[in-house]
Amino acid sequence: TNDGITDFADLLIVAERWLLQGYHPFYKARGTDFTRDTLINLEDFSCLAGEWLNKKPVKDPVAHWTFDEDWLDTSGRYPGTPLGGALISRSFSRVGSGAAYFDGLDDAVIIEGYKGVSGQNDRTVCFWMNSTDINQGLIGWGSYEDYAKWVITTFDEGNLIVRVQQGNVVGSSTLNDGLWHHIAVVLDVDGAEANTGDIQIYVDGLGISTDGMASPVDTDAYYNVSIGWFEGENYYRGFMDDLRIYDVALNPKQIADIYYANE
Repeated sequence: TNDGITDFADLLIVAERWLLQGYHPFYKARGTDFTRDTLINLEDFSCLAGEWLNKKPVKDPVAHWTFDEDWLDTSGRYPGTPLGGALISRSFSRVGSGAAYFDGLDDAVIIEGYKGVSGQNDRTVCFWMNSTDINQGLIGWGSYEDYAKWVITTFDEGNLIVRVQQGNVVGSSTLNDGLWHHIAVVLDVDGAEANTGDIQIYVDGLGISTDGMASPVDTDAYYNVSIGWFEGENYYRGFMDDLRIYDVALNPKQIADIYYANE
């Protein structure tokens, strides 16, 4: 139910999709496939039971850049290539001993060979940011085909916008105040096809109200993940810290836990 509480209602949903998966294939990987093996089975029920008892840990991110010492992610699989003068600041960070700094002119970090989470798959992107500017690219991947882009930027009033090419989701919170803010953007597909109505934005551990233009979501595996900029967007001026990409939709409690662990 994505209400932050695991209870009997969630058990009913898993049971229903377990019974229906042979007739409705899209149920196989939509929110109840905890093990991500494209099947709903006893292992998923076991995961649900563990979460019900508050013993199921949050799944590790696919990629996690701490920006403490360099541009490597914690798995070692997705090193970043800095462009312009992008640098690691060790004098101004939010988590750990360092943070990425971008000058808004030509700085970016490209993750060569990593195309992000593609298609209509669930995902979560979260990070800390600190900036005073507007209309700047934060992180993105995909392509410029219809519905195929996944780009997170700041918008006209310093708020956040998620662009998917022909559609978007706009957050209500102003972020360009020179303070550290924790951002989480979640795609939690609830139905046969992903759309912008499945996107939720969180700021400082809380879900915020959103508006925008409705469209499907079907992200291409085309451009590499770009941090601090994306093709066609302005460069970002500000700091970023503790960037994570998950291939699952974190629930509100899990996002709040990440925020408060570093608050």
